[in-house]
Amino acid sequence: MIYVIPREGTKVPDPVLHDFLPPEGRWVERTEHWVRVLRDQDAQEGSPPPEAEASATPAPEPVPDTPAEPAPEAVFTPPDADEENPA
Repeated sequence: MIYVIPREGTKVPDPVLHDFLPPEGRWVERTEHWVRVLRDQDAQEGSPPPEAEASATPAPEPVPDTPAEPAPEAVFTPPDADEENPA
């Protein structure tokens, strides 16, 4: 986890919480998104304020996308020969 603080006047989207990084910053997982934000200098890695550090609750873990249950495979059952050609 890293503490990320946005550059002043910059709105940095948080793809996990679906909001913007608050001006005081937030704990986030080190992902490709945040590495790119830091590289582009839209935010900087920093230290949380003392009050935030004491009561820090890390950002929630993202919920993995779970695939929907696959539809049961259709099974072809040929009709009985007697039913198809009644005597």
